[in-house]
Amino acid sequence: MKLFILIILCFFYHHSYSQPQVTISLYVDSGVKQSKHLYFRIVGVSGNSHEFIYDDFSKDGWYANHHQFQYSEEIHAGQYQVLVTHNTGNGYSISDSLFIDSNTSRVDIQLYVGTKDATQDYIRLMKTVRSLAPERSLKIMPPQNASAGSAAFFGIQNTGIADVFSYPHPRIFFGRLYEKTNNREVVHYPRQPELPLCNTAVDPQPLRPGSETTAYVPVSEDCTPYYFTRNGRYVFEMFYAFRPATEQKLPVGTVLHRADIYRQVLDFQF
Repeated sequence: MKLFILIILCFFYHHSYSQPQVTISLYVDSGVKQSKHLYFRIVGVSGNSHEFIYDDFSKDGWYANHHQFQYSEEIHAGQYQVLVTHNTGNGYSISDSLFIDSNTSRVDIQLYVGTKDATQDYIRLMKTVRSLAPERSLKIMPPQNASAGSAAFFGIQNTGIADVFSYPHPRIFFGRLYEKTNNREVVHYPRQPELPLCNTAVDPQPLRPGSETTAYVPVSEDCTPYYFTRNGRYVFEMFYAFRPATEQKLPVGTVLHRADIYRQVLDFQF
């Protein structure tokens, strides 16, 4: 594998709080074979930068794992420019802005490379998701009468003063389930990095202040509810936002997806 990692860290100031982490993940669709390399760079106004070059694309379009690469680094607060150059055919670049402040706990940037036809690969999607400091506006209740064979449904309530939107689906609240066994956490569902999400082509529907609804754990294949298979200790994790994610389609076809989210977890056992 030819993989060159170049990291330039030129920090001119420090903060008393811990630095958030930025994680960049690269996913490649089957059929992508014209791509030569992908150059990713985050540049701060103060001159600090984080960058890497990925050049291990398949020559025949076959990938055993669509999650091809992941890179993580701590990053200072500040204003940044995200620059991605994709060398395929004549090559092109895309850019987006990124702001990190003291309320940012982590940043996840996901790049999805696809193919328009047999001769043209492109970055079809770039997701930038900022996870912000804990905001206790969402209360999760344990599943009622949980047992092996029961569905993983959870009652949730908006205890804040603003509307709450689910994420990543704009109107259906669901989350990921972890089972704690032998000092390990086993992920049950959902497993896929980019779910169909039970049809996201719908208008966002918020959970109003004081209102309650039901959240669940979806099976990755068809978004039906997951059923517990045994008693044990579990963690239910879900994400929410105070405004829906935004999307912008660039002339090259790339969709820029941006979201600011909050994380809420429930540790329970039965």
